[in-house]
Amino acid sequence: MPDACSGKPSRGRADYIRYLADKGNVPAYVSCVNTRLTSLLDGCRFVRLADVQASVVLGFLADLRAKGKSLKTANDYLAGVKGFSRWLWRDKRTAVDQLAGMSKLANPETDVRHARRELSAEECSWLFSTVQKSDRPFRRLLGQDRFTLYLTAAGTGLRVSELASLTPDSFDLTAPPVVIVEASRTKNRKRAELPLPAELVDVLADYLAGKPADVPIWPGAWVKKAARMLRRDLADARKAWL
Repeated sequence: MPDACSGKPSRGRADYIRYLADKGNVPAYVSCVNTRLTSLLDGCRFVRLADVQASVVLGFLADLRAKGKSLKTANDYLAGVKGFSRWLWRDKRTAVDQLAGMSKLANPETDVRHARRELSAEECSWLFSTVQKSDRPFRRLLGQDRFTLYLTAAGTGLRVSELASLTPDSFDLTAPPVVIVEASRTKNRKRAELPLPAELVDVLADYLAGKPADVPIWPGAWVKKAARMLRRDLADARKAWL
């Protein structure tokens, strides 16, 4: 998406992310918002701010649902872009808030997967900030290992088994950066090639340096205890931030 002045979504997004950071939000929270907002703007192919339309956003959210994302996740994406649209209007960059009339999708409580809900942006912020500093391992995964694992999960939407299958060779960090999941590891048995947000690329470039190219990045028995691992790290995060 072009990054020019005067009415380009990418420029507006960059300014909005700086605004969130300047307000004192935790960097991991800002990164989480940026990842979701970038994905939505690119997925909707909004080139100018005038292109932003509720119907197109709704179509993007429907595609997310078709790919297996929960209603909670779709509503988190919606909340992110509505916050952006509202800020554009308040900052006098648009004459109207073009998404003001959009409401949440169907109640997430009706989604049978709600028991395995995905994290809110605020919870992501707590989690990323806390686990990165953790000196307590889980099944041989240190704090930095889990931080990168969680960040990759948030930035790609990959499942536990898919994440566990990744090796450094699964990533191409050159432009455009992508992660590749082989057909044998995906739910629909089709090879997947997913774009990577810039913030994740920077983290992965440092983390993957020197790791064997064909060896799983996050090996070990954590896969069978992933929910337990996440619950423990979230509990630590809540103690640190609440």
